[in-house]
Amino acid sequence: MAGYAAEAPSPAEEEDDFELADANLTADANVPSEGFRKCQREGCSFAVTWHATHCCGRCAHSGLHGPHCEQRGKDAAAAAPARRRCSGKGCSYQATWHPNFCCHACPQGKGHGGKCEQQSFRAGSCASPGCKFQVTWHATHCCQVCLDRPGHHGPHCSRVDFSRFDLPGRSRLEDCKPSDQGGSFPDLQFAEAQVLGKRVPLCLDLWLPEGKGPFPCLIFVHGGAWRLGTHKTFLTCKWSELLKPLGFALASVQYRFLQEAPWPASAADVRCAVRSLRQHAEALRLRPQVFVCMGHSAGGQLAALLASREPFLDGDLAHVCTASASTVQGIISYAGALEGPQNATHGNVLAQTGPWPPVLALHGLADPLLQPRLAEEFVALLRPLGVDAKLVLMPGHGHAFHPRPDAMEAILDFLKRFRA
Repeated sequence: MAGYAAEAPSPAEEEDDFELADANLTADANVPSEGFRKCQREGCSFAVTWHATHCCGRCAHSGLHGPHCEQRGKDAAAAAPARRRCSGKGCSYQATWHPNFCCHACPQGKGHGGKCEQQSFRAGSCASPGCKFQVTWHATHCCQVCLDRPGHHGPHCSRVDFSRFDLPGRSRLEDCKPSDQGGSFPDLQFAEAQVLGKRVPLCLDLWLPEGKGPFPCLIFVHGGAWRLGTHKTFLTCKWSELLKPLGFALASVQYRFLQEAPWPASAADVRCAVRSLRQHAEALRLRPQVFVCMGHSAGGQLAALLASREPFLDGDLAHVCTASASTVQGIISYAGALEGPQNATHGNVLAQTGPWPPVLALHGLADPLLQPRLAEEFVALLRPLGVDAKLVLMPGHGHAFHPRPDAMEAILDFLKRFRA
């Protein structure tokens, strides 16, 4: 990914970065092995070994074959491991003892024998015990490494985990009606989106101070190279405890990763969350005129892109809350991966033209992943445009999102201007 000094993928890895947005994994993964299923790319005769649709990511994208394509023919594909649900009445285990049953006892209605492997058959999930990732390699596993060494994952494992979208206690954002007592409101669904052919809810967590409001809102976007991380930790971490006395409402946003939906899905989700919060601001006791977005690493790039008016970045959620804007009144980039993922259209913040709100860019001088020049170039780009942009370089600080005293002082000073 662009801008990362230590984790930039090789050209070979980039060829497998393409993610097929409409791959219907849930349906295909439940079908018993047919011995041979041909790649869906027209003219390709290789077997399906990437997601449930193609022989490799490059073939899905261009019809060519990447270095990690297994290029299995019909005979080799027939030997691929099969995965079936046990035929025993009411049994949810995999058929690991017999082509149709999990163990000797199950078809006789005697429960499960002592040698039953009791491997759960969960629709679309990797067959390795304890793995929650989606089947994206053959029809059985998340990657070949997990097949050979359960619980371990190779560099080309897509690591798609639908369980992170499964929040049983979630409620709709528009149904949230806070009282004067404020407090935490987790798992508020602001949209529904596509992930590999499946509709999933997108949620945010909200915290409100005591009082009638309306309150200015600080929206946080977590990092993770656009491929991992969670929005669930911000409202309970030390950062939020330090920020809560300012009188801001705090929101932490969930977004789709690159292996789950192609760019610009990550940016579209964050922009949609801002529009949704603004559209329901009155009921949520928020001040729609005072939204500030803070992001770390990849989240810094997604936060900064809120200044862009490019319609492409609204992606497949452009139809949600169209009466409200996704702009914010302040942007904080903490170790921001500002050049964006590789080949991401309109993803390079340094190529955006704004219009820009006030900006605070912080970066550690000892960051092993992202060069401080990104923050320096960002601020140097903004100042000639008359933008109120401040740069804070932190000696000895790496990439981690820690509330150092110098970082905390700069962020608090930046936010205080929005309290009036």
